Amino acid sequence: MREFIQDLRRQGRTIILCTHNLDEAERLSDRIVVLKTTVVAVDTPEALRRKLFGRSVVLRLRRYDAEFLETIESLSFVKSVEQENHRWIIRLEDPDANCPELVRRLVEAGADVQSLLEDEQSLADVYLKLVEEQSPGATN
Repeated sequence: MREFIQDLRRQGRTIILCTHNLDEAERLSDRIVVLKTTVVAVDTPEALRRKLFGRSVVLRLRRYDAEFLETIESLSFVKSVEQENHRWIIRLEDPDANCPELVRRLVEAGADVQSLLEDEQSLADVYLKLVEEQSPGATN
């Protein structure tokens, strides 16, 4: 059935798929509609992610030092930095353009960068956040 739907999609046909399987919805859909008695959101999966979460990268260093945090926070394109376990989650304006400069500055400061990956939320994360925002008592 998936292959049939993908063939129709490649032909430019409109397909309406109603599913609770968000992984499947993301693989088969160009646009997503989130419902909670009424329409909550309509957009591409990527656009919904960016609207709700922005774009972040997950940075792992050999050791964490206040000097490295200061280096990161001094960069104009860094929106925020959160420490979570043994990694930093850094919200950036444009990870594609900003990551090379971020790594360069950290290495110049003496950091040993172990990994730097874009942090992507699942469509389930998007759905839960949208539905939570629509719940009574939710703060937007």
